[in-house]
This record gives sequence, C-alpha cells and structure tokens, in this order.
Amino acid sequence: MEKSRSLGVTIISKIEIVIGTIGIFCFIPLGIGELLNELYGSHGTSERYVGFGVDVILGVICSIILITGKLTYKLRPAGRVLHLFFSVLFIILYFLLFYVLRCKLEYILNFWVLPISPLFFIFFFTRPKVKEQFK
Repeated sequence: MEKSRSLGVTIISKIEIVIGTIGIFCFIPLGIGELLNELYGSHGTSERYVGFGVDVILGVICSIILITGKLTYKLRPAGRVLHLFFSVLFIILYFLLFYVLRCKLEYILNFWVLPISPLFFIFFFTRPKVKEQFK
C-alpha cells in the first residue's frame, strides 16, 4: 500500500528536484571551465575573479537540494529531517553572517526575506498532518 502524499509535499519536492537537477547540470560545465581557468588561466588584478571554490559550494548545495527533494517525494523520514536541519542551519548562518560583517540593523531589515523560506519549511514540516505522512 502506497502512502498518501499531500499537495504541498508534492509541490515542494518536485520544485526541489527541478532546481537541484538544473543546478547540477549548470555546475558541471561551469565547474570544469572554472577549474581549467584556475589551472591554466591568468588572473589580472583588475578582473573580479570568483574561482572554482564558489562553483563547488553551489554544486554541493544543489546536490543537497536534489537529495532532499527525492527523499521528500518518497516520503522518507530523512527528507523531513534534512529539511528541518538545513532550515535551522541556514537561519543560524544568516544571523552569523550579519554578526561577522557587523552590519547595521537597517541592512538586516532590508534582507528580512532571506530567512522566510527556512521558517516556512520549519512551520510546514512540523505540522502534525505532514509529520504523519512521513511515518
């Protein structure tokens, strides 16, 4: 007997699968190009060079999004736990970034939208109806 999946879980998981897949397919050629540029290219001081490290970080993030989306779509409890873990981690990193950069309060208020999606995931995946689906 197959578990019933709510519309919200289906939409969230399919969006994550699409974003993760697109991100990985974009990362592969860009990562190879950046790696070759870093190994054999010359970087002048006037050029704003980001480097291969940022591509690797984005590739890892897209992989995590893809894995979390697949686990959520299959209604595995690990998918729900990963959502909650990375949501809390993102909120902590958000405030830590502003603390390290010593930003003024108005800068933090200008970027209030950033922690909205993790707060939504925490709210959504801790609801009793959604928790019951993942058992």
